[in-house]
Amino acid sequence: MKTCLLLAVLVGCSCSCSWAFDSCSTDSCKDSCKNRCGKKEDKSFNCQCNNQCERFGDCCGDYNKCLYIEPSSESGHHDHYSKPSDVADKKSSCKGRCDEAYNKKDSCHCNKKCSKFNNCCDDYSNLCKKTDKTSTHGQSEDIEPSSESSHDHYSKPSGVAEKKSSCKGRCDEAYNKKDSCHCNRKCSKFNNCCDDYSNLCKKTDKTSTHGQSEDIETSSESSHDHCSKKSGVADKSSCKGRCDEAYNKKDSCHCNKKCSKFNNCCDDYSNLCKKTDKTSTHGQSEDKSSCKGRCDEAYNKKDSCHCDRKCSKFNNCCDDYSNLCKKTDKTSTHGQSEDRKASCKGRCDESYNKKNSCHCNRKCNKFNNCCDDYSNLCKKTDKTSTHGQSEAAADDAGKGDISQKEIEAVSESLYKADVNKAQEEHITLNKQHFCSKSRGQEDKSDQPFYSHVNEELLSKPTYAAFIRLLDNYDRQTGTAEEVHQEKDKEQDLFLQEIMKTDVMQKLYTFFHKKQLYASQEEFVKDLKNMWFGLYCRGKGEMDSSGFEHVFVGEVKKGIVSGFHSWIRFYLLEKQGMVDYYSHVYDGPWETLPDVIGKVFEWEGFIKEVGSSFIGSSPEFDFAMYSLCFIARPGRSCKVSLGGHPLSIQTYTWTKSSYGDGRNYIATAYPVT
Repeated sequence: MKTCLLLAVLVGCSCSCSWAFDSCSTDSCKDSCKNRCGKKEDKSFNCQCNNQCERFGDCCGDYNKCLYIEPSSESGHHDHYSKPSDVADKKSSCKGRCDEAYNKKDSCHCNKKCSKFNNCCDDYSNLCKKTDKTSTHGQSEDIEPSSESSHDHYSKPSGVAEKKSSCKGRCDEAYNKKDSCHCNRKCSKFNNCCDDYSNLCKKTDKTSTHGQSEDIETSSESSHDHCSKKSGVADKSSCKGRCDEAYNKKDSCHCNKKCSKFNNCCDDYSNLCKKTDKTSTHGQSEDKSSCKGRCDEAYNKKDSCHCDRKCSKFNNCCDDYSNLCKKTDKTSTHGQSEDRKASCKGRCDESYNKKNSCHCNRKCNKFNNCCDDYSNLCKKTDKTSTHGQSEAAADDAGKGDISQKEIEAVSESLYKADVNKAQEEHITLNKQHFCSKSRGQEDKSDQPFYSHVNEELLSKPTYAAFIRLLDNYDRQTGTAEEVHQEKDKEQDLFLQEIMKTDVMQKLYTFFHKKQLYASQEEFVKDLKNMWFGLYCRGKGEMDSSGFEHVFVGEVKKGIVSGFHSWIRFYLLEKQGMVDYYSHVYDGPWETLPDVIGKVFEWEGFIKEVGSSFIGSSPEFDFAMYSLCFIARPGRSCKVSLGGHPLSIQTYTWTKSSYGDGRNYIATAYPVT
């Protein structure tokens, strides 16, 4: 009984005591995290208890208890705030976890940001701060109050001022404009290094690219700094078990195909990895005078000869190209056999390609170049003029027939209706280097792309619903996406929120008048299918969708694809996961939204050119891409925004379909 009363006081709600300790009054617990820690947002409660509530400012008053708990596994009825001993030993302590990556399932954390979010484990200061006295990500050298005394959250702990004028323990620290001097590799360029930078940092910070130190780890026998190797962690100075491992800037040496290019391979890379991965960069064989292992390899101007399908046209194939590649590469586009290219099987509504011997799109009849089986395979489902609209219906009083003038008019109306867009004072861009022609992979910009973003903008309903979707995906193609009810609810919530806006209502009204959709319910259902429906982009797994590709971004064969959301870019850049290199296009718009084409790196993977709207609302991006995909699927869609022309390119996913043969969105982006 005493235990129950004590629990009731801690939880902040009234309980009727029972041995199960779970009979808290529902009405009294509307403002409590009792039995709700880590659960998804539930609007029937007055506050929330998951890791998202800190971002949106709607945590319950006792949410801090959730940061230190795990449910007991001893019985079906447990005290929600109790913690089993095995979990307590592991996840309630920083022992062996200092600088561990954030995991939302952990009850407390041991990384450098835990002080900021007030979710460090109790022994973080004792175990981690002795070696982790860093200021990366804006955290002070000793941000938490000592056990002997408490101080105001904004007061500066003793010792910070002295450390910020020295590079001691700060070598290769991220740039922070608040620091009086700096200790990163670019400080020499800007003449703002601390006085002892040369003595303390240049000995160990002999880095050239990607910020990788040539000798970042220290001996396990002695005490280590922030970058040193922890006990129990795999030996990162060897390629044993690490061949083709993704780039991680914290590793002292690397075992991927690009390490030779950047001269940061581990010593045993050649012995362990090159036996099976005899490559130097981007999967290219060491012997660049042969096509052995290089058939259909991407063009590289540095190679002496080539093995792609265009080498015959430019007369620069390697001598053994015909023998090695043409046996298996008798293809015209995307690895499809010539036999397949003479048939419409799996190709209905495929985009025109001049290399194909015959075609399967809706214009092939007009140009008399359809494949022989086009009528049998495609016309049953492809008797369309726009996105599943029958030709007979299109002829019926202009149903579905959308003219260029109508597209320009509706795009202008959507542009004017975007009241949720950012205002000029909300966003400050730092565009820096402009590449007029070359699309190189060299970092030409020293500072982040976004100097300032007013994050109150991100708390608006459509922005918040959009951001909740971003962590639902695995960026690597070939890895199946998880499907569960909570993700489905988040998709529905996003669609509900954007349909409340004038932007999406105008788009629906336009399509409704064109008799493409009989009701708003039908329109929303189709949007959900075309954007969120899963399909297989690689390795036979349901690993991709239009939304993931366009707004979240994917990595396929070591290259970033998609990723056309300014919000996504800002959030990742803020976390240090995206590195802006340069821009190749700057739109003519003098007010937001604007259009920018950027070159950037996403955790070791390059996006050569990623175009996106800047400062637009999520509903505007979604509406513009949907307009063009429905009205001009798989083609360039010419819109008008604020009197300026812009082309939006969409592509359909033709290898699978939904409903009555309708296509998923493969991609959509502004043409720059």
